[in-house]
Amino acid sequence: MKKILLLLTFLTTFLVSFTYTPLEESIKRGQGVFMINCMHCHMSDGQGIEPSVPPLAGIKYLVENKSQAIRQVLHGLEDPIEINGVTYEKGSMPEQGALSDEDAADVLNYIRNSWGNKAEIITPHEVAMER
Repeated sequence: MKKILLLLTFLTTFLVSFTYTPLEESIKRGQGVFMINCMHCHMSDGQGIEPSVPPLAGIKYLVENKSQAIRQVLHGLEDPIEINGVTYEKGSMPEQGALSDEDAADVLNYIRNSWGNKAEIITPHEVAMER
């Protein structure tokens, strides 16, 4: 009986490991990167601080254009940007080029798959190509 329970436990653990995708792993790591590097401006709910810091929640351009999203994280943003009819001009988003390719990919995957956003995975290789 103990052998059967042990075998069932092993098989369950083995099968569950196949349901955890690389995107989910990246999102989990990206949440930590976000908390350290982004949350103080964009807030934990991704709503930003109007009129200084734009929201990240429900923003199509972050989801629809991987390259632009990667470049904004790596190189920052100094130009005004309009989000949902509000122009954000004050201050700028500082570059986060010191992040590793993996950390940048992870934080982008977290942002692009949180607060109503849904997007495909960004890989560290894609980040490296935009540096």
